[in-house]
Amino acid sequence: MISNLAVYFSCPGKGFDKFFNPIFSYSIFHSVVFYCVPMIQSIYGYGRFDSVYLTLKSDSLFYAITISFVYHMIIVFFLAILKPAFNISDLSFSRIYFDRKSKYGFCFLFFLSMVGVLGCVSIIYQNIGNYAAFMYDRINILSGNGGYLMLLKLLFPVAIYLYLLNMKFNNKFVKFSLVCIVLIIFGVNLFLGSRTSAVFIFIYFFIVSFLVSDRAKKVKLLYLGTAGLIMLFGFMTLLGAVRDAVKTDGLALSTNSFESFSRHNSEPKIVETLRVNYGQGELLAFLIDKTDLNNYALGATFAAGFLSFIPRSLWVEKPTGGGPLLTNTISPGAYTLGGNEGNTSYTTGFIVEAYLNLGLLGVVLISIVHFFMLLWLCYYSRKVSNPLSLMVYMFSYISIVIGFTTGEFLGVFMTFIVTVMPIYLFNKIRWFKFLS
Repeated sequence: MISNLAVYFSCPGKGFDKFFNPIFSYSIFHSVVFYCVPMIQSIYGYGRFDSVYLTLKSDSLFYAITISFVYHMIIVFFLAILKPAFNISDLSFSRIYFDRKSKYGFCFLFFLSMVGVLGCVSIIYQNIGNYAAFMYDRINILSGNGGYLMLLKLLFPVAIYLYLLNMKFNNKFVKFSLVCIVLIIFGVNLFLGSRTSAVFIFIYFFIVSFLVSDRAKKVKLLYLGTAGLIMLFGFMTLLGAVRDAVKTDGLALSTNSFESFSRHNSEPKIVETLRVNYGQGELLAFLIDKTDLNNYALGATFAAGFLSFIPRSLWVEKPTGGGPLLTNTISPGAYTLGGNEGNTSYTTGFIVEAYLNLGLLGVVLISIVHFFMLLWLCYYSRKVSNPLSLMVYMFSYISIVIGFTTGEFLGVFMTFIVTVMPIYLFNKIRWFKFLS
């Protein structure tokens, strides 16, 4: 409460402009991940490691919360000095112009995304006969198919563009196209085992609706959105339980699936889902206890994000992301490139990955970088004028506020490059005026 009040009163403006300033949004999410989730885990006693990391007597947990608080306060410090203006009315629907450049841009993205869809459908078709084995070892099976997975993500901006078109024109053909795209996104990602990607399109729709609606509708959408997020979280928890059952017992389309699901559902799945997706506080506590000056990554996992465009076949020793390195720090040998059956990986987030690379110095440096990313979001919000620029803002918002808080830098950075940069370039290239 103290942290978020400090951010709230440091943000310029009033009401919605303060509350939905990207920096304040990040502050709330940071508090949930690094203050609230460890508390919930402590109460219920469910953690990845020995429960010693989840007690108030744990020095490592105390230091982890302190480090995340320092990260938080550095952002507050720069916010208080620079006071970036943010006006949510800059994103209103009345300011969005549906130009031909946007239409051409999203048609191009659609055709690119179809390459990804066909590639992913081919992977599913090859593995549907032994789906349990696929779910158990999907990281290894999907390795080498990253291009298809990235192109599949381009369907998200296409779906959102259709959603905006439907809001504007209420056209039956647009509605039908939108439903088809959403079903493809949901179905393909679900079969690939990515429940977050499967349901996140609905979160995107809510964010778009909220951003472009007038102030009166925003209040109603807040109530609906809160209820919807609770239901969505419950649905993701259910999907996770079913996925675990399929991985463990090979239950795809079997007659005893309900019985086994009940057996796997004995642990409170909500706490487990929080732990898996937002347990970065516990991971940081573990790292503080286990790392020293001799085994920091020294920036290698961040370099991996920028080097990810180089195929590993050309550079076998190319650095890996923070997830595999963290996994092997926790359980040596658990992640082997192109190797172990059942390879798994943890997600890091900026703070955990910064500590993994440079310790406390890394946390301080990355907090400053993160602030200026949030500052850029405030600046870019004033430039939104068409669906392309709105998409750039929204996907950047998701990456900077949520993705970098809980996700591995390499994965979030690659997704950002693949989804945001093509849209940004389409919006910038001047020869589209001539083409129109």
